[in-house]
This record gives sequence, structure tokens and C-alpha cells, in this order.
Amino acid sequence: MIFQFLDFNFDSNSYLFEMYYTYSEIDHVFKEVLDFSAYKDFAFDFNKHFEAFKILFLVSGISYYKIFASGEIELGKFKVNQEQAEFLNFFYKNGLSEFIYKNQLDFESNIPDFTKYACSYEINNLGNLKLHDLNLLAWGGGKDSIVSSLLLDFLGEKYDLFCVKSDRIKESTAKINGSDFFEVKRVLDSKINEFNSRKDSYNGHVPITGILAFIKVIVSLMKGYKNIILSNEFSADEANLEYKGQKINHQFSKGIEFEQKINSYIHKFIHPNLNYFSLLRPFYELKIAEIFSNHAEKYFPEFSSCNRNFHFDESKNIKGVNFCCECEKCAFVYLILSPFLDKSKLINIFGKNLFEVEALRSVYFELCGLSEKKPFECVGTFDECRLAFLNLSLNADWKDELLVKDIVKLFEPTLNVDLMSLQEDYSFNENWYLRIKNEFA
Repeated sequence: MIFQFLDFNFDSNSYLFEMYYTYSEIDHVFKEVLDFSAYKDFAFDFNKHFEAFKILFLVSGISYYKIFASGEIELGKFKVNQEQAEFLNFFYKNGLSEFIYKNQLDFESNIPDFTKYACSYEINNLGNLKLHDLNLLAWGGGKDSIVSSLLLDFLGEKYDLFCVKSDRIKESTAKINGSDFFEVKRVLDSKINEFNSRKDSYNGHVPITGILAFIKVIVSLMKGYKNIILSNEFSADEANLEYKGQKINHQFSKGIEFEQKINSYIHKFIHPNLNYFSLLRPFYELKIAEIFSNHAEKYFPEFSSCNRNFHFDESKNIKGVNFCCECEKCAFVYLILSPFLDKSKLINIFGKNLFEVEALRSVYFELCGLSEKKPFECVGTFDECRLAFLNLSLNADWKDELLVKDIVKLFEPTLNVDLMSLQEDYSFNENWYLRIKNEFA
């Protein structure tokens, strides 16, 4: 069975972008639609930015390729050179690594090799589009994007907020922030859930942050943003485990290697002056939690870092509350905030004391590296989870918690890494870094 990249189309009147894929032995064409109509007021020439749409089309195919993960592809009329093919190999192999592990598949036979289709051609015309001194901040309504907005405010930088598919959390926190808020709507193929539930198909994680990255690239070209700003922290580089010689990292497309490679791709094939980076890259999660706790109180009633708010299948979203209080992400956010917030205030945010939720007990052991694997979620490192518990063991509010006592006795009371200082891994300008470090480190 061969996965086929069929075609894409951008309607310059409606600003709808449609992408089409199929498999050689099924009687269905997958259609995904992105609605960029929020940007119709900005003059935009699709033909001058074909390469930006092409790479978005090629990476978006991963959501449909994984259904059967046959290892075989056809690019049809679309050409890629060697560098582009190598980037796609990097994206598919690492982005599907968790999927490969969970389905017990193979990196050789179940991941496509785009270099088989590489040809010699050069992209000489990147266009002369003028980018403005304006920033596009990816907005999720969680603690991380809120901290990024606080840093931008401190730097005196203008920015717009942006998301793919809005919801009540993003909207309410954006209203508190007060910046202009834009949305692109994403509609997956109507039959994708039906195919995912077939006995002969596979299901699992895809690198959604990486897919959304190229949507942000299109948006930046439409309005002329100079910087695409993410809120991915230093902690995102810690892998969950290793499988068949490959590191499996749930947060692959939030890591520094992806950030560096997408920047290189953008500069070579899309626009030489468009930058993609995380403003939180130098921070561990603990430091982000401290800044959020000290400077973002106005967001406390409305923010959420629970991913069960953000399913594309809205029937699976939690209703009426901001945290499900059942998942690994809720457990982690509760832990990482607990050293910096009064116990009563934290319980008020979540609605209950998560350290007393029996179903999460094993999750906290996993978060501290006291189990076989790190949870497949966007969570911090083992060291910072341990340090959080160590801090709690010295805190009058928390030291008598049974969970705190049981976990702290299982590891050494000292750590050899400074988790509250800024690291030196970052892709934005040095002046910003030094000012942030001087103010917040």
C-alpha cells in the first residue's frame, strides 16, 4: 500500500487551503481544510509563496500517512531537493517515534524515505516580501504562553496572539491579555476517526506542534510578522525512553533541534528574515512556574494547561472546568506550581488537592523517574519534579502530605544542576536574552 500526496489548492477569494491525500488501495481521498480567512484583509500572492504551502502540505500528510504507516509514498507532481527531503525524513522519523514505539513498528519499514524522490533543483526566488517589526505569539491559554506574553511586555515588544482552532480557554485568556487575537480554523478529514478505528490501521501521536509551525509560517507571510514566537522550555529536550536505538521524545517538535532545523528550512526555502523560536527555551519548567505564580495572578481563574480542553474532537473536551484533574499534565502542572503558590490558592485553581488523588499517585512516581518511563505528555524533567517535591518537604503547607513523604525518601536530598537559572540555549537575539536574564534569573 502506497501513501500518495495528491494535491493542494489555495482559494485567493475565500482564503481556504485544501490538501488531498490517499492510499493506493483505499477508495477515499482524505481532505483537510485550513481556513485563513481571518487574514483576508492583507494582500497576499499565493504563487510567490508556493514553497511555504508545499512544505505545510507535506508535513500535514503525517496525520493520514500514519493510518497504515506502509513506509511507501508517492510525491506525484511535487518536487523536493536533497535538503528538503532530509528535513522531511527528520520530521517523519522523529515525529512518529512515539507512534512507532507504541504500535511496536519499525523505523526502517514503517517510516518513508523522502530522499528516494530528491531531485536537483534550486529555489532562487524567495520573494521580496517586507516583514514588519511585529511578533506572532502562539497562544494556548496555558501558563507557558502567558509567561511568554509577560516577557514580551517587559521587553516592550508589540505582538499579536495566534492559535489554530480557538476555544473558551484561549479566548478568555486572550481577552485578559488584550492583544489582537487571530485564529486559523483546521478541519481534519471527516472520515479520519473511522479509519483510525479500523482493525487494520494504526493510531497514535503525531508532532502537532511541528505541523502548526508551518501554519504559523503562512500566517506570518500573510501579515508580515518578523518573529514567530513559541513557548517551549529547555525541559522539552528530555526523551521519554529509547526504542530500537532511537530516542523517543513526546515533545520532539518542541525541542531545540527541531527549532534549529525549521529555522534553517525557513531561511533557505521560504524567507531569509522570518524567525521561528521559543522565548522560553532558556528556562526550566520550575522557573516558568515561579514567574507565572508571581506575575500572572489575573489569569488564575481562566488559564488551563490541561490538554483535555483542546481535542479536535470537541466531544472529548472537559466541560465547565479548566482542569480534568485526572491526566499526567494536570498532575505535573499542579506539582510544578506547588512550591510557589499558597496551598489554598492552588487547590482553588484546580478544585481539589491532586496529591490526594489515588489514581495520580503512580503518575507522580513516573514524573520523578521512579518508574520505567516518563509519561508521554508535555511535562518537565525528572530533576525538576524531584526538586519540587524536595521543596515541598521543607514547606509547612506541604511537608505532611503522604505523597510528598513517600516520594522524597526515595532519592538523594541534593541535585547537581541549577534549575532556576537561565540556560544558554536560545535562538532569539542576545539583547532580549540578557535583559530577560537580568530581570528574571
